[in-house]
Amino acid sequence: MNEPLSQTNTVPADLTAKFWPVVVSGAPAENLYYCMPEIEGTGGAMSGDALLVAGSTERILDQALMTSNLSKMLSLVERFINKVSVDGKSPTVIVPINVLGLGLSSFANAFAEKCREIQNNSEGKLVFELFNFPEKLSLEYLDNLAITVFPFCRHYIARPRPGWTNFTIFTNCNFQGVSFHLMDKAWPAEQIKPHLQTFCASAGAGRLHTYLHGIANETLDKVARTAGFTYLNGPGVRSAIS
Repeated sequence: MNEPLSQTNTVPADLTAKFWPVVVSGAPAENLYYCMPEIEGTGGAMSGDALLVAGSTERILDQALMTSNLSKMLSLVERFINKVSVDGKSPTVIVPINVLGLGLSSFANAFAEKCREIQNNSEGKLVFELFNFPEKLSLEYLDNLAITVFPFCRHYIARPRPGWTNFTIFTNCNFQGVSFHLMDKAWPAEQIKPHLQTFCASAGAGRLHTYLHGIANETLDKVARTAGFTYLNGPGVRSAIS
């Protein structure tokens, strides 16, 4: 089964991260990882989306919290890249980014600063996964996001809101792919199967690569491959390529 690598900070109750190896269905495995930040403090454990959207769920945004979590996550990404780089082969890391933060100057400035540090201090490559989109999108909105992230990444992908089935706007803004997150839940295969099939069909219509995160078991891994997902990660993913 798929096992993540971990990167920790020295400060107690501070951000840590797991880096899940990404398996490429039907092709040789790549030196590719998916970043999953997490924290366990006095208020309990928090990881993934819950951590990355913290500070952006209320009417008044907590810019300091959002910016702090972003900076810590990107610092962990840099340390991980340098840790696992061997014989000149540096990894590519898929990094989830809350798009609500990119519209804030403090967040966007911290993002650019940390990305420059990664570029200057490592040979690793980044793929940004933009998520937490507003319900209504425009080309101008997506273009502005792309302008912010493009200088620092190999390419960028989108994680559409649940229920979206038309991904043409992402194709038009030069997104390389789209992603779906199962959140490490053991969904009933027959319940989730049609959603995954529809997602892959929509992505195919837009010539977008497909990424599936948080695959909990082998059954869902098989369903994902059958549906057409290319990039797979999670505890239930078979590491051997078939």
